[in-house]
Amino acid sequence: MAKKKVYAVKKGKQTGLFYSWNECKESVSGYPGAEYKGFETEEEAKNYLENRIQEIKKVDIEENTTNQLVVYVDGSFDEKIGKYAFGCIILTPRGETIRESGNGNEPDSLAIRNVAGEMLGAMYAVQWAIKNGYHNLELRYDYEGIEKWAQGEWKAKNTLTQKYANFMKSKSDILKISYQKVKAHSGDHYNEEADKLAKAALTEGNGIPKVKRGDFWFTVEGISDEDLSTVIALAVDEIGKDNLIIDEKKIAHGKAVSLKCNKSKDRVVVTHYQKHNKVVMQGRPEVLFSTIIGYITELIEVEEIPKIFNDTYNLNIDKDEVRSEFQFYMPNAYDKLPSKKMERSLHQAVYNLKVTDDMFDGTYLAQPAIRVVEAQLKIALIECGIIPNAQYIKENHFDMFDKIGVKYKLKPERYGNAKPEQVKYIGNIYTFYNSNRHPIEHWDDPTAPIDTTKMLDIKGAHDLIKRALAIIDEYYEVI
Repeated sequence: MAKKKVYAVKKGKQTGLFYSWNECKESVSGYPGAEYKGFETEEEAKNYLENRIQEIKKVDIEENTTNQLVVYVDGSFDEKIGKYAFGCIILTPRGETIRESGNGNEPDSLAIRNVAGEMLGAMYAVQWAIKNGYHNLELRYDYEGIEKWAQGEWKAKNTLTQKYANFMKSKSDILKISYQKVKAHSGDHYNEEADKLAKAALTEGNGIPKVKRGDFWFTVEGISDEDLSTVIALAVDEIGKDNLIIDEKKIAHGKAVSLKCNKSKDRVVVTHYQKHNKVVMQGRPEVLFSTIIGYITELIEVEEIPKIFNDTYNLNIDKDEVRSEFQFYMPNAYDKLPSKKMERSLHQAVYNLKVTDDMFDGTYLAQPAIRVVEAQLKIALIECGIIPNAQYIKENHFDMFDKIGVKYKLKPERYGNAKPEQVKYIGNIYTFYNSNRHPIEHWDDPTAPIDTTKMLDIKGAHDLIKRALAIIDEYYEVI
């Protein structure tokens, strides 16, 4: 029986290892000066290619007068953190091996994943060659679009591909660029090294990163464009349109919405991709980030909450653990809550008790629980006949309370059909709500003599969550 051969191509349309003659033939047929050989083992084939490393250096040294660089480029992508990256292996005529890498996170480019990184690497290689006085560059890549877009064989539709095509065309007058496709993951030493550099650059790379330390990424699927628009509208209504700068633009396969508080550095970018109705949000864990997450949480199933937030906070918390602790903190309410929205937000609140990172401001962790406190307060007022509906609060605020000392109590003429224990409860929950909701979510005048804005550390946030859960649960014991 004939032994299976492995073919190694040093020079051809594609280089690397091939495991059938037909694949090898396709790579070398019609290619001037093609170099290839068949082996019985993969190890022998790799050794044959490894020798090519020295050959490249030798040839480069001998051809120093040509002033030509050989650069391998590859790209990588990480969906969880919303970044793409590149790795470059630069082989100079003097026999030097220079390693460069970088990353980016432009919303327009995220849709094309690792291809964005590879294009970024190609542009970086061109800039590097020109900056260092070279006139000839051979780009070696594994994605055919690197050559096709640059040469105009493919129509550039994405913002980044258009930028790439225009860039490569503009530089062709001062730098002679040739293209050599290599087969990905085929044993080509420098291609593999460029791939490793690109992967490492997702978190360590230099170049043009726009992700700042402290930024969080939240990713969820199944949120329609219409639902996201509603979520953003609710967040804008809650925070106040006059307090925000909003910019929306179309991107490849979706849209990106930027929201920024005009009185602070609080800012998020929310991107919606049509495929899988995916939402990706980037921002610091402050009011905007947590407000939008709170409304999105109301749209997803309880079972999905731990999985989604595990990715956001880099934790590993089981859904059964969250459900069990939810019942522990809410023994009276866990099966009586009147809406799925409340249940989902409270599951998020219980999950947030597991977040223990030492952050400067843990206030945002408490917001889901405080939001449900407001909902529970309105439910109590409606069920006790004190207000006709939630719209009443928007028009008249909480005009049914009197402040007595540091506490609030229902005005006697506004008891409705509430029982004595319910009257007491409603006074207590409004006191809790009033003393926590507004100072947490609304910045006071920083120039005022006393600033009542609350900034919570993790311990303070956890304590507030537990007290919020307790006062919500108490209602279902009272009734």
